[in-house]
Amino acid sequence: VAVKTTMKQDETINNGSLITQFMEKARMTIQNLHPGEEITFIKIRSQIYEIMIAPDKEFTMIVIQDPSNTK
Repeated sequence: VAVKTTMKQDETINNGSLITQFMEKARMTIQNLHPGEEITFIKIRSQIYEIMIAPDKEFTMIVIQDPSNTK
């Protein structure tokens, strides 16, 4: 459930779902490579978007922004 968003509801749900799936795969990969380690932050940057993911036990903060608008 999104707490705050500037996207349309269907975009928010779709992006949240895809990023949640990505995080689960990333967690499993890290556990296989480095048992006992946890992901604390992931930053993905492309020409279109910059995605920052900060997972916690009770929630995950996801920020999706246009990197050309950041200074």
